[in-house]
Amino acid sequence: MKISINSVKLLGNVVDDPVYESADKQKAAILFIMTNKLGRDQDGKLIQHPQINRVFLYNTLETFVRETIKKGDYVFISGELETRYWIDNNNNEQSFTVVVAKKISVEEDSPDTTEKEHPAGNKTQRKNTTKVKAKSKGKQAAKAKPKRKQT
Repeated sequence: MKISINSVKLLGNVVDDPVYESADKQKAAILFIMTNKLGRDQDGKLIQHPQINRVFLYNTLETFVRETIKKGDYVFISGELETRYWIDNNNNEQSFTVVVAKKISVEEDSPDTTEKEHPAGNKTQRKNTTKVKAKSKGKQAAKAKPKRKQT
């Protein structure tokens, strides 16, 4: 069987204040992140195609968002894609795809993008970042050191 990977990385601006939901004893924050897909027109001129991405953040990440994130913040998010399905009023199946965040960091400022500089090739170091990682009980248990036997 071939290996497949479900991984997403977004770097962009929060376009609206976070939305908060609670279901099945799980708290969630929803962010809308504006990113740009870069390309070139027929004349070779750099053009940007704005994209808005819906990001769900659960539990500890929701708490971090509630305490820290606001409209206009420049954030880096890593996570995975998840498709959600439902049946509409006409009994048709509908779906949409979201990003479920595993990590989030608030970046100091967005870099200026020029014809000569692409965000992926930007070598400048990020300053004053705040990073938060979702807690996973399984990973914590795996990292626990085994106890030594006393003789």
